[in-house]
Amino acid sequence: MADKWFAVNESTYIDLERVDNDVNYRNSKGIYFVDDTYTRNDSLYKVTVVNANGKPLMVKNLTRIKIQDSIRLAERQKVLAEKKRIEDDVAYRNSKGIYRFGDLWHDRKGTYYIVLSIESNGEPKELMLIEHKSISFEEYQQGMQKNVLSPGDLEKVSEKFDTINATLAEHGLPVLVRYKYTTNFTTGSVVWQQTFTSSRVGNYIEKRDLVGKNINVMLKFTLTELRIAGLAH
Repeated sequence: MADKWFAVNESTYIDLERVDNDVNYRNSKGIYFVDDTYTRNDSLYKVTVVNANGKPLMVKNLTRIKIQDSIRLAERQKVLAEKKRIEDDVAYRNSKGIYRFGDLWHDRKGTYYIVLSIESNGEPKELMLIEHKSISFEEYQQGMQKNVLSPGDLEKVSEKFDTINATLAEHGLPVLVRYKYTTNFTTGSVVWQQTFTSSRVGNYIEKRDLVGKNINVMLKFTLTELRIAGLAH
């Protein structure tokens, strides 16, 4: 019986064999299997669902996906390139308003500061005036001590002393020098001084009876304070 069926239906059998095994032949007959591909309107499609007759019910536009993947890749490469430029180019980073500890920042009058701390968006938070100031003990007591560089900030700066000085020198600015300055720790008429060196923070030295005298300090300001003073945007 099989031989008789085959004798009558040989061409049908061959067709079924070719449909199963020859993708081009199958597609030429308008029959598609899942994962077959075809081109239409210059786009390549992949069949994802077919009906009982092999007609595509759902397809995926591979050309569009490829284009979208290329766009995503290009965007990612652009982002990575931008990130690398920000990492490597200090001037470019600063032009974008992104700073790090030890970077230089200048106010609207062109006075330079060293960035001590930053906000999460890279904007400076605290900045240190490069040159020390001489203020009266009365000014110090009347609230100026809150702007005097703290021992902790001094230690951070001293650790990057050489790096900061190299940056200042590159910009033709006066470098930090070793000197005694007043911290923001005070009790009555007693203030404390430290020696700022390139290698370590010196010992505290107690000073008494400073009423009516001037003291050397390094000042720091928040960006908010400088904005209030009209020195920052």
